[in-house]
Amino acid sequence: MKGLATGRMGVGLIGSLPQGAVIASGLAGAGHALVARAPVDEAVDEQVSAMLPGVPVEDAVTVARRSELVILAEDGDALQKTMTHLTERGAWISGQLVCHLGVHHGLDALTPATAAGAIGMRLLPLIAFTGTSIDLGRMREAWCVVSSPAPVLPIAQALAIELGMEPLVLDDANHADLREAIEAATTAASEVVSGAMAAFGRAGFSGREHALAKLLTSSVEAAVEKPSDGWLQ
Repeated sequence: MKGLATGRMGVGLIGSLPQGAVIASGLAGAGHALVARAPVDEAVDEQVSAMLPGVPVEDAVTVARRSELVILAEDGDALQKTMTHLTERGAWISGQLVCHLGVHHGLDALTPATAAGAIGMRLLPLIAFTGTSIDLGRMREAWCVVSSPAPVLPIAQALAIELGMEPLVLDDANHADLREAIEAATTAASEVVSGAMAAFGRAGFSGREHALAKLLTSSVEAAVEKPSDGWLQ
């Protein structure tokens, strides 16, 4: 395909996860062409439109057929439903890249597409997304988990680097451990922040959000610098 030969691809976006529009925007900034995006839930349409101004909105099948790189910003049951819909309508093209961004599934979620000749991969930036332009800066300071078949792993890594992130290669056989690590980290963060915010409030501090953010950031940095058997080591 021409895009793969030149290093620049036509990118299509399907799905409502906030990281989808951010990653698509980042790839556009790196020189890739945004071909089209599929419709999203009304609740997030305005936000996606702000991230991807002027990008045509087409049905998901059309987006997939026109794209050299299809970004699936879905997870869980929604990802499986989208895969079934696109597969039943013959949307996949031999040789195109299909990348999903979900936490709950590994590369196996893309089996219907790969069976039709597409090449599956997964990108999972290790940040909490807001779905806004703020995330573009955050990605430049983050790591990105990448999984793909060995022959196209350099492409997956290059996409992460183009987005400003450091690629962290994951053997897809270890997907369950990755999911456990992310769920543990995000759940703990939510609980800690909620409890600490309430306590700061009772203490009578104003501007406690910024003070707590600095405290948490330095605490986490100190914790991860200690020797451990953690999966990020």
